[in-house]
Amino acid sequence: SAFEGCTKLKIFERALIDKWTVINSNTFKNCTSLGQVVIPSYVTSIGSNAFYGCSYLSEVLMADSDTTALTIGSNAFKDTGLTYLVAPSRISSIASGAIGYTGSTVTEGFQMKVKEGTVAETYGKTYNIPLVYDGTAPVTLKYGDCNNDGSIDNLDIVAMCQHLIKVKELTGDNLKRADLTA
Repeated sequence: SAFEGCTKLKIFERALIDKWTVINSNTFKNCTSLGQVVIPSYVTSIGSNAFYGCSYLSEVLMADSDTTALTIGSNAFKDTGLTYLVAPSRISSIASGAIGYTGSTVTEGFQMKVKEGTVAETYGKTYNIPLVYDGTAPVTLKYGDCNNDGSIDNLDIVAMCQHLIKVKELTGDNLKRADLTA
C-alpha cells in the first residue's frame, strides 16, 4: 500500500517502479487523481485491489512479452474510470472481478481488446465483458439506431416513441443509441 489514498498522483509509469516485478495489493488503492498507468513487460503480478477505487484512471497500458507471464489479482482494476483495455497475451490468470467491474456489475460501456485463445478472452466470456478482437476497432454507438440494425429508420422512431410513452422501455445500449433524455 505504498501510495494508497495518494490523491495527488496523476501518472504511474516505469520510472516510478523501475525494477519492481510485483505491484502489491492495495499499492495504488483510492488514488483518485491517477489517470494513466504504464505496466512494464517485466512486471509479473498485479495484486488484489492494486488500483481499486482509482476513479479517474482511464488509461492502462500493459506491455506484452513472450517470456514474462502476468497475473492479475481480484478487484485489481475495480471501480476505476477504465472503459477500454488492451489485454496482452502474456496474462496467465485474472481473478474474479479484476477488470471491467463497478460494484458487482460490469462497468457500463467497458470493452476489452483480446487475442483469440488467451486467458483474457476466457475471462471476458466468463464474466460477460464485451470483447473486441485483435485487428478490429472498438465498438461505437450509432446514435439514432436504437435497435442496432445498422440503419436509422422508422423502426427506430417507433421504438423511441414507445419508450417515451412508456409502452415498451428501451434499456442498456439501445437506450444510449436512442439518445433520449426524457
